[in-house]
Amino acid sequence: MRLNAFLADLRPYRRTFSVVTVAVIAVGLLWLLLTPSRYVSTARLMVSIEGSTTATAYQNDEVVSGRVNSYVALLTSEVVSDLVVDALAVPMSARELAGEVSATIVPPRTSLIDVAVTDEDPERARLLADTVTREFVRYVDVLETPTGEDDQMVDTRIVSTASEPSQSWTERAGLATAVVLFGLLLGTVAAWIRARTDPLVRTARCAAAVSGAPVVARVEGTGAATDDELDAYRRLRLRLRSFTFTRRRAGQDERSAAWVLASPNGEVDTAAVASNLGRVMISAGDRVVVLDHDESEIRDLSPLQEQSRRPSVLGLSDSSPSGESGFPGADPESMIEDLRADGTTVVVAVSPVLATCTASIVGGYADGVLLTVVPAETRRRDLARATESLRDCGVCPVGVVLVDRSGAD
Repeated sequence: MRLNAFLADLRPYRRTFSVVTVAVIAVGLLWLLLTPSRYVSTARLMVSIEGSTTATAYQNDEVVSGRVNSYVALLTSEVVSDLVVDALAVPMSARELAGEVSATIVPPRTSLIDVAVTDEDPERARLLADTVTREFVRYVDVLETPTGEDDQMVDTRIVSTASEPSQSWTERAGLATAVVLFGLLLGTVAAWIRARTDPLVRTARCAAAVSGAPVVARVEGTGAATDDELDAYRRLRLRLRSFTFTRRRAGQDERSAAWVLASPNGEVDTAAVASNLGRVMISAGDRVVVLDHDESEIRDLSPLQEQSRRPSVLGLSDSSPSGESGFPGADPESMIEDLRADGTTVVVAVSPVLATCTASIVGGYADGVLLTVVPAETRRRDLARATESLRDCGVCPVGVVLVDRSGAD
């Protein structure tokens, strides 16, 4: 998954992300403020070989380099810390003291070692630094033996006593940075978990994943859409025109379409969506009829009913036996086939998929079924069941239309 797609999935849960992140950072920073300040005191050691000659200079350098690497590890061991604890009788164990001692080689490759001791008490930090270096020098003097035929001896000496203790701002800054990063990580994880367990469809990616059909548009579900709101319907019309559906009649290919709009469980007023779609189609010069199909009747919802514009739309009400807008006895299949044969695009709003079988029946002889979904209202379970119900009847949704009905996030 690409980063931008991942962030898009988490965007609806930015409140969860913000709450968790701020809470974790606040607790972490409060802990840092309540934690006593720590002070650092540093001393320096130098390792050399006595009695060196020009002939053995290169060999001596290798010996010193090996000793320096070994001494760095030895300085932070419990062996040296135990000697310091015995010498000062401090109320801490050798393991605790070893955790406060750090040793680093002065770069670049040199024979100098910086020994730093961190403690909450500045004076004790300085005392410990001096004692660690002193006890270490005594300890290695006992360990070292002559290392060459010319009686060379590895010598370790203190070149700089413990410095004035200073607060470890770098450590606290590092901890503060770690707290912030940890808060951001936990916030992201919390938002991801919420996205995975949320019962509602909130994003286009989620709608496409649950339904198995692409999201073709995002429109407003108001009955009287403004011109700005109709721009989304114009994009929907272009997406529908990009789908090519061909039916063979009398040996000829004719291109026309019948679209069915259905919601999973009644979350969307599909009649309003169909009417708005019909408006933009008619304004673009298409021959369109918009129908509202329920279990009892079929109603003509074609927009722009003014007499001056009515001839551009096939008026089904004129073909009904009673001259009314309803067709209680009409056969939907033959009606849509007649309209398609006349070059008319048919948009049919039907009852919810999970409430009746109308969507499955009408979708069987239409060119495509569009599932209408309200973000943050339509349940994933309902969308999945609606899709499964259509497919069980041999009807596969060709796309999902997201319908914004409120400003809720």
